[in-house]
Amino acid sequence: MKFSKSFLTISIASASIIFIAVLTGYSYYNSQINNTISFSDNEKELKVTIERGMGVSEISEYFVKEGIIKNPIILKVYLFLNKNKKIEAGYYRVPTENLNLIKLVDFLQDGTFERKLTFIEGWRTE
Repeated sequence: MKFSKSFLTISIASASIIFIAVLTGYSYYNSQINNTISFSDNEKELKVTIERGMGVSEISEYFVKEGIIKNPIILKVYLFLNKNKKIEAGYYRVPTENLNLIKLVDFLQDGTFERKLTFIEGWRTE
């Protein structure tokens, strides 16, 4: 089977463009999940509430609205590629020091709706 020069040139150019596009996409994705998330007012702790029944799209939009991430697709892709990672519903207090998307998702694996309540000795309800 003999191919013309123009067909080979077009094939090589197309493969090169696809390779560059994939490499650029991977570099962008990798930078987004590994870059430290910056907060405007130097918070030491991030308060996050994930409601029961929230899907990945809703969580992504919530994170964008709260200024935690810039692109909701990055969280969706990260969770799609890492099937063992699940974000659980609950209230979270996430330390913001050196926080990136990977650490955030790892922290959101064990959700709880429990609240800490301290009973002072001698107090009661009537």
